[in-house]
Amino acid sequence: MKYWLASIVLIVVSVLFLKQGMDLWKLGTDVDGDGMGIHFLGFLKSMTAFQKLVFLLMPQAFL
Repeated sequence: MKYWLASIVLIVVSVLFLKQGMDLWKLGTDVDGDGMGIHFLGFLKSMTAFQKLVFLLMPQAFL
């Protein structure tokens, strides 16, 4: 039973990621100079280039 529930949850999350990816893909490259920020399932936060660099180098700082 636990395996079925975990499988269903993973499938739902995958579908949500796919839907979000398709929505972002529609935007294309026509974004403003600040970039589009982080847009993840309703969460929107604009990040500067420095913040992106820090995020890539030290992801544990944002957990």
